[in-house]
Amino acid sequence: MSHTVTTNEQQKLQIGPLGIVTSNTVDDVDTRIPQKEIDLCRQWLSRATVAHPPQFSSFWVKHVVENWAGQKICNGALIVAAYQAGFEIAKPAGESGVSVTLGLDATDLREFDCGCGHP
Repeated sequence: MSHTVTTNEQQKLQIGPLGIVTSNTVDDVDTRIPQKEIDLCRQWLSRATVAHPPQFSSFWVKHVVENWAGQKICNGALIVAAYQAGFEIAKPAGESGVSVTLGLDATDLREFDCGCGHP
């Protein structure tokens, strides 16, 4: 079961474990996003600050959350959790890939940055 999120641009996106599910996306056989991973992301996001406009890749932020949680999570879990928590989500028209851009304050990200060099 995939989840549906709506971006700032009012696009409805289907989200699976890898992120956005499209006709060109090869997603996992099991399209369920583990609720435990969504809950972990919601826990981290509960201490984060909303920022405008969305500027951080969900794939990169997922690594920050993994560093904090001490375990792997999927990109889709972070996207769904951010949407449920009221964070802005953007996916500019014509931008490819399975990730979205999230509206988080950079200060929150720096505290748990894993040092992998992403912006």
